[in-house]
Amino acid sequence: MNWTEALSSYSNELLAALCTANRLAQFSKPITQSNRADAIRALQKTLVKTAVVKYALKFMGPIEKTIIKALMISGGTNDLESVRRQVQIEGAAMKPVRLADVSNWQEARPDYQGTPHFEDAVARTVCFGLVFTHNPIVGHQISFTPGRMLFIPEATLALLDEHPDFQGKSEPPMTQQPPMTLRVSAADFQRDLSRYWRHGHKQSEIALTTQGWIYKANFKTFLAALNLPTTAQNDESSNARLHFMRRLLVALHEFEGDNFADFLYATQDSKLLGLPMAQRIKDTFDTWQHSGAWNELNRIPTDHHGVDHRREAPPILASARTVVLRTIARLGSGHPQDWIGTDALIGQIRRKEYQFLIKRPERRYYYDNVYSNSELSHGFSFLGIRDESVGWTLVEQAYIVNMLTGPLYWIGLVELGYNKDVQTGENIAPLAFRLTDVGQWLLGLAEAPQFAETGGRLVVQPNFVVLAMEPIDDRVLIDLDRFADSTGGERVINYELTRASVYRGQRQGWHVERILQFLEQHQGIPVAANVRRSLEEWESQHQRITFRRNQLVVQFADTDTQAETRDALNSFQVRSLNAQFEVIEGQPAAQVIKALHDAGWIPLVERESPSASATALNKVIVCAEDGRVTLTQPSLNVTELGQLSQFAQQSDNDEWRITPESIRRAVAKGLTVDQILPLISELQGREVPLVLEKNIRKWSGFYGQASLQSAVLLELGTVDVLTTLLADADIGLYLAPIEGSSKPLAIVAPEHANTVRTLLIERGVQIVKGNE
Repeated sequence: MNWTEALSSYSNELLAALCTANRLAQFSKPITQSNRADAIRALQKTLVKTAVVKYALKFMGPIEKTIIKALMISGGTNDLESVRRQVQIEGAAMKPVRLADVSNWQEARPDYQGTPHFEDAVARTVCFGLVFTHNPIVGHQISFTPGRMLFIPEATLALLDEHPDFQGKSEPPMTQQPPMTLRVSAADFQRDLSRYWRHGHKQSEIALTTQGWIYKANFKTFLAALNLPTTAQNDESSNARLHFMRRLLVALHEFEGDNFADFLYATQDSKLLGLPMAQRIKDTFDTWQHSGAWNELNRIPTDHHGVDHRREAPPILASARTVVLRTIARLGSGHPQDWIGTDALIGQIRRKEYQFLIKRPERRYYYDNVYSNSELSHGFSFLGIRDESVGWTLVEQAYIVNMLTGPLYWIGLVELGYNKDVQTGENIAPLAFRLTDVGQWLLGLAEAPQFAETGGRLVVQPNFVVLAMEPIDDRVLIDLDRFADSTGGERVINYELTRASVYRGQRQGWHVERILQFLEQHQGIPVAANVRRSLEEWESQHQRITFRRNQLVVQFADTDTQAETRDALNSFQVRSLNAQFEVIEGQPAAQVIKALHDAGWIPLVERESPSASATALNKVIVCAEDGRVTLTQPSLNVTELGQLSQFAQQSDNDEWRITPESIRRAVAKGLTVDQILPLISELQGREVPLVLEKNIRKWSGFYGQASLQSAVLLELGTVDVLTTLLADADIGLYLAPIEGSSKPLAIVAPEHANTVRTLLIERGVQIVKGNE
């Protein structure tokens, strides 16, 4: 509604007061329906003129000017209650709020004397035409008591900006750089999003609990894949950033399955990771802003209930996010690289967009408690809120803080500033924030930044370690995941080629020649001869093993039984595997079973491989402390026999025993102690005897070798300093970085300590005396 339309909703008494205040003498008599239209036309010609505005300002007292300033700061428009709160914050002396009791009703008095009620001061600004008022309810007539909404016409705002009492009131308050800054990178978030998807892609399925969380044991593997510690926040419910990443990937259709499914599956190929970096960032940002993937209300610390974390956020939150982003853009316009006070952002929204999140019911003097009414507060019920102004702080303000410290910071749009030695993190309000180059671009304040997306490469080392050096295309990493095992790393991701990983790649169509071509293409030079030779040997060994599916195998308890059933099976095409197994080719199992029945034999039929749980229940072996293995039944099935032969050996008299040779053979085939011990426990249905467990660890070489050496520990100021020194041709060869350390540390051999000290001093490094 504009100001000329607002006049039509004014009562005759209010129109007469406007005419009198603005010296329209022809309407000094009472206004009636006969001359009402003429009075409105006269006011439309008179108001918002320079001389009229200057004249009206002479009659404005301190409270009226505070009301005008509050409206100017909020852009010229705000609701009555927000302006009242701002005037109260300014400490203006006013009479208490009038009760909304009909029996005690009093109309506002613009001609008040002394200290006014808030409504009296507003009425005076309205009577002089500086402020206009209206009610959202159509057809509601306004007299001296103002309506729910107040606004100043744009023409009047322009004149007020030039007046000495109001100059600079629309300028957004900026602030100095805070003592402590939390830096952030949108490209780093995309890198972690890529690692999250690639780790999920390597799993055939991601199982979810009945509450919709990733199982804790599996979630730790996601933390490890992102190079995050697994000791703190090691469950998804307490790690909001990773939960946010999963919700985004589901919303982006990179994971199949909804949030109430039992399993999630990564798509076969990632559309997101194949896009240019700028497009990936924008798609991620747009998905968060406009979809229901993330519900900030569910993350605020105010006690609440009513909404399951798995449900989509209501559509109103997309509008609320837009209001916050629009306000940030307005505050940063003209100086997007400056720090903006968090209080300034909250104050702007509170004054200008008070109902940006929760709409108030259309009542004039009474509000429902919107915070306990789940229909008004988007399904939530916030506990213990009785006062609306307190509620706005606990809900709307907390929502704004969560946006800043959560999605906007995670995605890489804002950096956060705090005082030193204070807690930081989600829902901890910063002193100030600053838009990153990505934030300036996405909010329309700057051009899109340039991202380094090429220049990285693979380095295949002779020890079968592959280094993926950034910036490297995520599609290269996706292919590398198919035949190599990631072992972590930050800017340089480490992979390892193993026989098992190469075999995994072969099963996906990555034969060795294709693997070698891929590595050499992205390395730029041929791989080391020993690596090529080993990969080719592994492939030849893999090809010597052929799997025949759906074969009918007959197992005999002993050689006597095999001989006695020979006549019954003589009519079938039989291929002997060894003294205990025969394969029946080209015949259905039912006919073979019938032939054995007719000969007086009742075979035990196993149509599927036994599960791990069934094997455990069978307790098919008993292991003694000296390694002797006793079978609890005459013969083992194929699966059980194959498992037993992995770690035990059979003597000439058919006795089984776990020996140093059998354990060393198992280790040579790729098994570890942590795989052998659970396998024995499953087959015997209980833990391995302690004496035998110690022997198995000893025989396997579990404890390896140890070497105690003296060394000098070098601690540097930042990771960037360590990285620079490692690349330094003079000093880098003396430093051995400690991978995975939370601090920038490196080992220096004692004989090189003085040399390193001298080189560091030459580079301006101040040597702090340590314990040497």
